[in-house]
Amino acid sequence: RATRLEIHDVAGRRVLGRDLGVLPAGVTRWDWDGRDSEGRRVAAGLYLARLTAGNTAITRRLVLLP
Repeated sequence: RATRLEIHDVAGRRVLGRDLGVLPAGVTRWDWDGRDSEGRRVAAGLYLARLTAGNTAITRRLVLLP
């Protein structure tokens, strides 16, 4: 299943979207450098990360520190 990661700010605006392709079973790590889709640093604060694979989606809160 193709996997997609999106990061949104608390207002619901998409900050970053990445197609991660088909990932192997198990643990996969992906580090966010605090930049948006245009490569600009975003403000410190609360963000929501949504990972979607097929019909399954999970959302987690992220805190970006300065």
